[in-house]
Amino acid sequence: NGSTLSVVTIIGYNGGNTYGVAYNIDVQTGKRMDNEAVAAVYGMAYSTAMTQLKDELTDDYDEKWSTLQGNEKERAKTFTDDNLKAAILYIDGEGDLMALAETYAAVGGGHFIMQVEID
Repeated sequence: NGSTLSVVTIIGYNGGNTYGVAYNIDVQTGKRMDNEAVAAVYGMAYSTAMTQLKDELTDDYDEKWSTLQGNEKERAKTFTDDNLKAAILYIDGEGDLMALAETYAAVGGGHFIMQVEID
């Protein structure tokens, strides 16, 4: 968006698990930006971004894994406050506010990173 550089990397490991990181840099100062700063640059309050993240992640998660038997523990782990707060906000190449969110499911490697469009 002219003021923020977001660098996102997602890797696969251990038979299907994925991990991701995102770094947001203020191009004017060269300093790393936290989630609150990224949301502010996007023009959204951090609390609003987090509410929308939970809503969008819920929709995406349930679309993919709602039929898995025995998935209740993993689903609950995905939506804990601590896990949601650990999500990393970033602005993608199209200018959309996105997040990398840790997700857990009783399938495959059991641990995945989901890229979720917040707005």
